[in-house]
Amino acid sequence: MHTESHCKHEVLAGNIHVFVIEKASAQAVNEFLDSVVDLYDSLPPGEPARVLVDLRPDGLPPVNAAMRAGRRFARERDNQPEARFAYLHDSNPLISMAQTFLDILRIKTVKRRFFENYDEAIAWLRADS
Repeated sequence: MHTESHCKHEVLAGNIHVFVIEKASAQAVNEFLDSVVDLYDSLPPGEPARVLVDLRPDGLPPVNAAMRAGRRFARERDNQPEARFAYLHDSNPLISMAQTFLDILRIKTVKRRFFENYDEAIAWLRADS
């Protein structure tokens, strides 16, 4: 039985990977992290991952699913490439909680920022440092 994807993935010019969380679910979290693993494994040495995560369609996924999957990902991927993650969101008071959770993961090779504006997020991802 085929289930519908909850996380859509496309690649923009400049090798920016866009993940759109269509349905905020545990399935979306798992699909997203599986795709990030594939992305990391396919990167040429020294090339940073540039990722835009669009949370606008359905908001934040369930916190417990995201925390469990995020901790597992951080624990299992001890050799992670340099990466920039831009999180695109609508105004939401829970965003500060998401920022705190990502800080707790302490993935030193990842720079991350949250944006409400698509163009600002893309510009930040394309920046050199």
